[in-house]
Amino acid sequence: MSVAEEAWSVADREAMALALAEAGEAAAAGEVPVGAVLVSAAGEVLGRGRNRREARQDITAHAELEALRQASANVGSWRLDGCRLFVTLEPCHMCAAACRQARVAEIVFATRDPKTGALFSVDQLYERPPHFHDPLIREGLEQEAARQQLRDFFASLRRRNRRLAGRGFSRGALRDARVSGVLGRNADVDVDDGTDIGTDIGTDDGTDIG
Repeated sequence: MSVAEEAWSVADREAMALALAEAGEAAAAGEVPVGAVLVSAAGEVLGRGRNRREARQDITAHAELEALRQASANVGSWRLDGCRLFVTLEPCHMCAAACRQARVAEIVFATRDPKTGALFSVDQLYERPPHFHDPLIREGLEQEAARQQLRDFFASLRRRNRRLAGRGFSRGALRDARVSGVLGRNADVDVDDGTDIGTDIGTDDGTDIG
C-alpha cells in the first residue's frame, strides 16, 4: 500500500537512505541502480545488497538476495523472522518468493517496476495461495529519489551508447560485446531508433532492469 509522507518514521527514512546509497554504488559500478538493506525488528542493519548481475554474470545477483544472504550469514539462520527489507525498486518474483521463504515481516520499496515487479505491477504474488509468511508491503518511501537514480543511469547509458554508435559500433556490439565495461549490456538499448529508455520509471520504461 502507498503510505503518506508523514507516516514514515525516522528509522524508515534512514533505512531507505542506506538502500539508496547501495543503489548509487551499483550505478557507479555500471549496474542498474537497485539497492536493499535488511533490518531487524530492533532496527539493526543485518544485511546490505546492491545489483551485481553484470559484474558476477549471475541472474540471482539481485540487491534483495544479496541483503538476505548477508543477513542470514550474520544471524546464522535462514529464518529472518521479524526483519524488514527496504529496497529501492519493487521486487521481482524471485526476490519476493525469497522474502516469503525467509519469513521477512515487511517489504518497503521506493518505486514500482512496471516490467517485472511482482507485488503490484505485473502480479500480486502475495494475493495468491499459498498464504504463509506473507510480508506486509508498503511503497512510496523516497519514490522520486529512486526514480531519479534510474532515470539518470539510463540517460547516461543512452548518451554513451549513442556516442559509440556514432563511431560505428552496432546495436548488437553495444549489447553483447561489453564495450569498455559493463554498461553496454545493462539494458536492451535501442541506439538507432531513439527509444527513450528509463525516463518513465514507475510508469512504463520498457527496460529490463531485473
